[in-house]
Amino acid sequence: MENKLVAFDIINDKQKMLKLTKTTLKHISIVLYFVLYCAVVITFAFQNQFIFRAPEDCKLIGRETAFARIQTSSKNDSELKIYVKNNNSEVDLIFFHGRTMSVKVLDKVTEGLTGYNIIYYYCRGYEDGTFVRNKKNIMGDVAALAEFVGSRTRKKMVVFGQSFGCHFALYFTKLMNKDHILVLENPFYSLRSVIKHKFSLPLYFLLAHDYRNAELLEKVTGKIFLILSENDRYLPKIDIVKMRNLIESKNAQIFVIEGVGHADVGKKEEFFSILNDNVYSEVA
Repeated sequence: MENKLVAFDIINDKQKMLKLTKTTLKHISIVLYFVLYCAVVITFAFQNQFIFRAPEDCKLIGRETAFARIQTSSKNDSELKIYVKNNNSEVDLIFFHGRTMSVKVLDKVTEGLTGYNIIYYYCRGYEDGTFVRNKKNIMGDVAALAEFVGSRTRKKMVVFGQSFGCHFALYFTKLMNKDHILVLENPFYSLRSVIKHKFSLPLYFLLAHDYRNAELLEKVTGKIFLILSENDRYLPKIDIVKMRNLIESKNAQIFVIEGVGHADVGKKEEFFSILNDNVYSEVA
């Protein structure tokens, strides 16, 4: 009889432990789910801060440059800052720089492009990363720039995009609706594929908007100059191959600059030779 009572107590203890374990696991699952949910919401809401915020030395606003600044109204009812460096040329170069360009690099690049009047605008979304979530406003700025450029008397034009700026260059070309010369330096296939390549976590699922260069590129009918870095580690190799194949199917010239990474193209004299000689001879 005593043995049966002991066995019964053991069974009860096991059942209690099993019930307690299930309850504990349930609570842990709820907590983990809540933590994961908060992490996803925070990452989505502040992805500009975590992923895309530009380094401090890459902020162009408020810095001294060799450009004259022009204020104009943008599509989203705020002032757009457009900068113009006049070299008394018959050709305007519309410059969409990459996301992490410093004033020092900007000055070096533009000083070497003496054959053009250089125009660029301050992309407000670059510095705080809000270009990811505020795509409509950013594209409104590009449309305002297109209106400004369209009002100028000079009709010869080169549109030049660097890295992320390639998307804005492609969109600008679409808005201008003319076969202007287009120069693309290290363009990505889509922003989502870059995020997937750069981060081990599946952050690309959380992107508020994707920026698909390939879709815009398919509609380009004018001459394209593609400049690629030999040692580009930033873009996925498959992206580089797909973009190159797409551009090769058009009226294009392709240049690969040896010994440089994604952001180092402007350090080579070959870069300036391409723009000052090959590109300029097409439009002058």
